[in-house]
Amino acid sequence: MQFISVYFLIFMSLLLIGYYIVPGKFRYLFLLACNILIYLSWITNWGSIFSIIAVTLITWSGTSLFPKISEKRLRRTVLIITSILTVGFLIYFKYAQFFFENLNSLFSFLGTEIQVKYRSPFMPIGISFFTFQTLSYVFDVYREKTDVEKNIFRYAAYATFFPTILSGPIERSESLLEQIKNLGSKGFHMQNIRNGMVLTIWGGYIKYVIVDRFAVISDAVFQSYDSFGTVILCLGAVCYTLQIYCDFISYSLIALGLGKMLGIEVTENFNAPYFARSVQEFWRRWHISLSTWFRDYVYIPLGGSRCSSLHKYRNLFITFLVSGLWHGANWTFIVWGMIHGISQIIGGATVSLKKRLYGVLHIKQDCFSFRLGQRMSTLGLVSFAWIFFRADSLFIAVNYIKRMISTPDLWTLFNGALYDLGLDTLQMNILLISFIVFITVDYLKYKTHKNIDILLFEQNYIFYCLAIILLFLATLVFGMYGPEFNSQEFIYFQF
Repeated sequence: MQFISVYFLIFMSLLLIGYYIVPGKFRYLFLLACNILIYLSWITNWGSIFSIIAVTLITWSGTSLFPKISEKRLRRTVLIITSILTVGFLIYFKYAQFFFENLNSLFSFLGTEIQVKYRSPFMPIGISFFTFQTLSYVFDVYREKTDVEKNIFRYAAYATFFPTILSGPIERSESLLEQIKNLGSKGFHMQNIRNGMVLTIWGGYIKYVIVDRFAVISDAVFQSYDSFGTVILCLGAVCYTLQIYCDFISYSLIALGLGKMLGIEVTENFNAPYFARSVQEFWRRWHISLSTWFRDYVYIPLGGSRCSSLHKYRNLFITFLVSGLWHGANWTFIVWGMIHGISQIIGGATVSLKKRLYGVLHIKQDCFSFRLGQRMSTLGLVSFAWIFFRADSLFIAVNYIKRMISTPDLWTLFNGALYDLGLDTLQMNILLISFIVFITVDYLKYKTHKNIDILLFEQNYIFYCLAIILLFLATLVFGMYGPEFNSQEFIYFQF
């Protein structure tokens, strides 16, 4: 069952009816049953359900031992064993093939005939997200930041929460699990249904009207990059930069909307990241649940910033290296993480130098042009890093960048070549207009810190209704779905 489809909408309607009819004290069991049914509809291999059951049982069992152990060393041993077993599933399914492929390459480089044969297993859908969500619970219980959940079924409802299990946000137990504990006290509120529907419609509009059109261009460019020059390659990189953001925020908005309809507040995962004025600010606005997870469970335990500058930069580098590896078993993701880590290190190390330089050159820092320059340079660096993220290999990424620099073709701006990338004039105009609508809403969020459901609700009722109807009709009329289209799954489903 596709995440946004007629079948899913019908299922959600029935789910909501049952969810609010069932007695409050049994609502978490109803939610758990729905989580399992929806997850089963997504998987293609029964091993996926085995993995999530195993991870749930391991983390719940491990944390259940903490209150019974008073000795600090023994508690730490239980923590380590529980963490290793949990991460072991992630490593086996996601990284084992990557490890053995690189090991065989090393053996070949050394001139040996040793080759390790390894059969690649399936990768359980959503494994990176539900692993980190359950691990955060383990760490928080160990740190006594949250209480042990004694009810295995209530904990399972948290671990398998269907709006977030595929692509996040990565929820914390102190937020999501506490809300699940109190489901019985939450009644039906029409405002939650209304706001949730607005967010879901808005997310669907972004996915089907905008994302899938950007995907047509970026796929065409990256798949045949050796046939293009500077302009087309830059366009491909920019389109992927916009595609991945729109794709990810569309899923996050849908998750936010589904959560609201269930009376559950899901973590806000994005806050207009492409308006950031530095890479550091970008990561405070991009994939917030993941960046704060790495901050709390990797960066700070390593020492954070409460140490020497050298150690702080080391901690930053390790954190972003691990972040890159988390995204996938490929050197491209590792390099992507390294680029962000190194750029933050350089940015932090040159703060005083930049201040002196601005003073010597008499550069005004409190004006529009300076802020615009910061935003454009940050977006340029982020877009450059996305090339590695999108490329299938380092070889492709490096050659893509080489051609982008060394093959000028400004004439393609005027000879119609831009319309040979899969979208004709009409489709290009639809993409441009719909993206202007999106970026306007994103800018309003940047300025007001309010999502579209709140922004629309603050307007006159007639405007509110017309905006929702237009969004819904635009998705139906201009959305790229149906037999003649190849609507893509959300990008982060693969992680």
